[in-house]
Amino acid sequence: MFGDGFDVPASAGNFDRIIVTAAMEQIPESLTQRLEPAGILIAPVGPHHGTQTLVRVTRTDAGFERKELVDVRFVPALPGIAREL
Repeated sequence: MFGDGFDVPASAGNFDRIIVTAAMEQIPESLTQRLEPAGILIAPVGPHHGTQTLVRVTRTDAGFERKELVDVRFVPALPGIAREL
């Protein structure tokens, strides 16, 4: 786990799987760029107050493939709140 998830240190390397457990209004590019080739990111995306969509982002040779999976409701991801875990 890395703080609030918005600013993962480069020293942590890249990941083959990333699971976000709080709703983001959009997935930061800095997070998708941390995926290894064929890596998968799962995250709830949408407004903080309302229904979000669980999204799967897969890194491919051509870029990123995004698939919306199911409507969900998660607590909001708040930048800067969890600085260290």
